[in-house]
Order: sequence, then C-alpha cells, then structure tokens
Amino acid sequence: MRKTFPLSSWSVEYPAPDIASLTLQTEGWTIHIHNIYSEPPGSYTHINWESPIFRLPQLLSKPGEHVLLGDFNLHHPNWGGRQCFTRHNMADDLLRIVNEADLQLLTPPGTITWEARNQSTTVDLIFSSASLKQKVISCCVDKNLESGSDHHPISTQFSLEVAKQVVESHRNWKKMDSEGIAAGAQHLQPPKNMHSPADLEDYTSYLLEFINQLIENTVPWSKPAPEFSCRWWTPEVQTAVHQARAAQHHHAPTEKVLTLNQAKKKIIHRAKTAQFRRDVHEAATGKQGIWKLARWAKEKSHLPPEPPIVPPLYEQTGSSEPCCCP
Repeated sequence: MRKTFPLSSWSVEYPAPDIASLTLQTEGWTIHIHNIYSEPPGSYTHINWESPIFRLPQLLSKPGEHVLLGDFNLHHPNWGGRQCFTRHNMADDLLRIVNEADLQLLTPPGTITWEARNQSTTVDLIFSSASLKQKVISCCVDKNLESGSDHHPISTQFSLEVAKQVVESHRNWKKMDSEGIAAGAQHLQPPKNMHSPADLEDYTSYLLEFINQLIENTVPWSKPAPEFSCRWWTPEVQTAVHQARAAQHHHAPTEKVLTLNQAKKKIIHRAKTAQFRRDVHEAATGKQGIWKLARWAKEKSHLPPEPPIVPPLYEQTGSSEPCCCP
C-alpha cells in the first residue's frame, strides 16, 4: 500500500495459511483483495481439500467488491487458452466457487504467467467482481516489474475515480465583522415617498443590493469542505491539533507528545460537547426546532399551505393609516 492511503482506509488479515486479504475503503467502494497460493495437487484428478481454494466461499461472501488473485497451480482451457489440453479436477472446483461469487476472469486466456526449463503455462490468475471488471484499464504481464522469478508479474489497473463533488461556497458567519455591519447599516436609506407598487419594487431592489454589499464587505467566505464540515471545529481545537502533529513530526520527547495528545483529546471533547448542547438548544428554541416541527406535524401538516401575504405599509411620519400601496 502506498503512503498516500490513510491507515484508516485499509486493513489486512490472514484467515489461513497461504491466504492474505486486504480490505480497502475508497470513495464509494469497499474492495476486498484476496491473494492465495495453492500447492500443485500432484495429479489432474487429485483433490487437495487443504488448499486455500476451499476457504474462498467464506471470504467471498463479505459485503463489497472482491478481487481474487494468486498462484493457483491449476490448468484449465478457460485461462490456458487453445494451447491448454489438460485440466485439473480442482480447476472445476475453483470455477464453481468464483461463479457462485459472481467473479469473472480478468487474465486474458493464454497469457504465459510461468516459464522455466523450456516450459510455459498459465497458473497465475486474477478474478474480480463484475462491477470491477467494467472498470479495468489493463491486465497484462508487466516486464518492468520483472525480478528474476519464473513467474511473470501481472499488472492490473482499475479506474475507480468518481465524479468530483461540487462544493458550494458559503459564508463563515462565525467570523463576521459585527462592528463593520453596525457601521455600514448607518448608511441605509429609509424608504421615502412610496405611493405605488413601482416605488415598493425599487426600494426592495435597493434594500437587497445594500444587504448583499454589506455581507460582501463584512462576512468572509468559508474554506471549502467537500467531504464534511465539523461544526465543533474551533480555533482552539485547530491550535491543539497542530501542536500535537508538530510534536510528532519533529520527534519531540515521548512525554511531551503524550501530554499534547491528551490535551488535544480533552479540547476536542469539550468542543464536541459544547456544540451538541448548542444544537439541542437551537432545536428546542429555534424557529425550525424539532419541538415546533413536531407541533406543526401534529396540528397543521394536514392543512393546505397559507397564501403569501404582504403586510400593510405605513408612512414614515408615524401615521397609523396604511399607505396606498396594496
């Protein structure tokens, strides 16, 4: 595995001798890669029940996509091609197992994967789930990976790229300039001489433009977060995380690293707790709180929506009589 893959995205297990299983979590994919070695059965009719081949049904039943590869030491025309005139009985068992798991052969039939003593054959195979087969870019012998072995290396490439998520920009209201907003609001012109619908439309356009310009000048944009956004992430948390990472990166004394990590965990715990309490408070008291939503669902959800209503407008002089605008 390359270092570019986070440690949390993959794991390895060895369910039996001569079997290694790698589980890889990528964007939108869970892929199990099983690498096995099966000893030669000795004869075409002999069945070696100790072979890891017979452990495959349990491994291939896991949820997700599967890639099965390894040195199977079995001959069969399905992968040996036209030049293969022999077949092992165990090869039929292997085909039955991969067919039941809906795996398909990726190795091109007739590919020479083993060559020694003036003999050559196809014994190194790779199978994959049907959905992964559609993503195959290439599957062939790669001479650039030759290491002097009598087994030729096979390189298989998949295209697992997913469409990039479109990230919508939004404002960071937590960092808005409150003083700047208060100062800018002083320049707002109140409505005057509004006696017609056209006057109302003009002032509404002016008001929207004023508000948008005020937001542009006083509220910064948030940093895009395509995967997720932590509402509990605060400058204090960011400082603690950076200090802990810097200590590990610069190989600080073990005691210092442990102290910084413990402090980081406490700060994160406090931040998460505080954010949870804020969320509960907003849900209980906010306009869109869960309690008001529950009351609406009980009392008004079955009623037709109310038509929009424009409130009456009054002259600035303080008169209680509404103006002529509808």
